[in-house]
Amino acid sequence: MSSCCTRVRVVESHKVSPPPNSVSSPTLLPLTFSDVFWIPFSNTQKLFIYNFPSISTSYFISSFLPALKTSLSLSLHHFFPLAGSFIPPAHPTDRPCIRYEDGCFVALTVAEATGDFSHLTDKRRLINATEFHPLVPDLSVDDVTGRTSVLALQFTVFPDCGICFGITYKHVVADGKSISAFLSAWSSTCNNRCVLPPNTVLPIIDRSLIPDPPNGFCLDSYLKQIFEPKDEGKKPAAGPSEAKVRGTFVITRSEIEKLRQWVLKRAENENLHLSTFVLTCSLIWVNLIKSDAAVRKPNVDATDVCRFGQVVDCRDRYEFKSIVPSAYFGNCLAYGCFALAKRTELEGEDGFVVAVRAMGNRIKKLEEEGALTEAQSWLADFFDISSTGSVFTVAGSPRLGVYGLEFGWGRPDRVEVVSIDSSSSISIAESADGEGGVEIGLVLGMPQMQAFVSIHEESKYILCRSY
Repeated sequence: MSSCCTRVRVVESHKVSPPPNSVSSPTLLPLTFSDVFWIPFSNTQKLFIYNFPSISTSYFISSFLPALKTSLSLSLHHFFPLAGSFIPPAHPTDRPCIRYEDGCFVALTVAEATGDFSHLTDKRRLINATEFHPLVPDLSVDDVTGRTSVLALQFTVFPDCGICFGITYKHVVADGKSISAFLSAWSSTCNNRCVLPPNTVLPIIDRSLIPDPPNGFCLDSYLKQIFEPKDEGKKPAAGPSEAKVRGTFVITRSEIEKLRQWVLKRAENENLHLSTFVLTCSLIWVNLIKSDAAVRKPNVDATDVCRFGQVVDCRDRYEFKSIVPSAYFGNCLAYGCFALAKRTELEGEDGFVVAVRAMGNRIKKLEEEGALTEAQSWLADFFDISSTGSVFTVAGSPRLGVYGLEFGWGRPDRVEVVSIDSSSSISIAESADGEGGVEIGLVLGMPQMQAFVSIHEESKYILCRSY
């Protein structure tokens, strides 16, 4: 593992609001069940890293910052909840909400850093899990009321090297698709001389569009699970230790097709779901289980049932398509989609097929029974399952187009979900080359990461060599 010492100092701090009188004040947004579910989770943090060899901090401030601030303000007019605050319930009978009022803003920080920038851009290296932390901002929290900002932004200049753009947001305000829509509108406006392009798809902010799940769903039961005291063992996993490292792994389009052919040959009489997402996640899942066993033997229980959680965007599903538009801004996700498989089967010779079959069966069940039939138990299941340690979940999607975020100095060379180091999630995105591959981000302890690297490369070779 390589390491570098990145030192960051704040140069300027700004408060950016929507244009005056452009948003009704105050505005209260009630939270849907799909929003409320994310309250216990840690904030989402993403980092976009851009090579820019001739950049200086003074040039960034004089040439880029004015347009970034103006276009951000114009974009917040349409995406105003991002300038608001999350208000937790003051009393047990209260409901949490997002509140926007005059004077609300998004904190935008400009910083300067020293350190080995190439170390941060090189995806072939394993780096300490904390290396990216100074490059993403924190959300502000009122210690008395618990009122929390929901979005913070930070541009960090590495003179003569490049720019890092860090974003932190509270998942309760919006999902990945909504945040991507905001970033797209902001960057497009910035690149269009601070005029919103006429073809921009504007967000639809109407929480009443999200229906409650069936089977007697009760939002109050969600809130009770979140805000009432819990046993320590029921809480989500704690943050990373110093021993954890981050790795990025690319599976090319050609390799994905070879994986598909391998499964078709081994399970030729089965009608399996062989999407890029399923094939990629199945391979990673199996290799995570094998690397965990390699490190923890003989302390691994071979009878374990392992879980891989898939978060599903419901906007295009039949339950929502006629009532929830694609441009809906908020959370429109189904969480409790766990594929299940025995550890011994995942570690076996046909472990990859087992994983593909398990994920495909879960998707098939979703199609047959609906995405929300088990929503009432999502939170309880999460708290129970997360305490077992045999669960992995996914952050991101290859469909979000993160490598298309361009503010005027080119496309990013690396994009990472920094916040996966405080959970058992893996990150997934489209590959930077735009050739149809997939990038996977992992944060693991060093022994398991070393085992994973070896097992992953060997499994790709074995599975792909015949095609």
